[in-house]
Amino acid sequence: MPAANAITTKAVVKTFLNITGATQDTFLDDLIDRVSSDIERFIRGPVVSTTYTNEIYDGTGTSRLYVRNRPIIQVGIASAPVFADVQYRIDPADGWLNLETINVNYIMVKADEPWYVFMYNTFFPSGHQNVRVTYKAGYSTTPLEIVQVCVERVADLFKKSSQGEGRFGLTSKNVSTGAGASG
Repeated sequence: MPAANAITTKAVVKTFLNITGATQDTFLDDLIDRVSSDIERFIRGPVVSTTYTNEIYDGTGTSRLYVRNRPIIQVGIASAPVFADVQYRIDPADGWLNLETINVNYIMVKADEPWYVFMYNTFFPSGHQNVRVTYKAGYSTTPLEIVQVCVERVADLFKKSSQGEGRFGLTSKNVSTGAGASG
């Protein structure tokens, strides 16, 4: 069973490698999961759209709140932010308060800068662990270039494995001294 962050499918990889049958299915699932996680670490964010619920941040005292996962594609879990999607508290011992004094239409993510939540005409209260936000990050549709990188990397690892051609650690070297060789 592939992980939730799988960038490609076993069927796509099997077609790419021209594999029929199911003997390598579990191994291919593991490779896809590993490569997908590697790609997410490399780009420092999720590829597959993922919802992050109630993440806690330090308030900046500015109109911007930089979040851990990007690109942000939506604040909240509905089609538009609701008060409970962005909350604050005065002191870490206090309960969470909804941003009811702020028009939720002013909570947004700029398409050309999808790494922070922006509040138009107001600011996130300054403080330690005093802002809580729910948002979606990743790509609505995974870019084909990222899928291709994932497929090719899985295929390369498979070919080098004992279940593939078993070429891990093997290299070739031309030692010919015949015609056309110098030396």
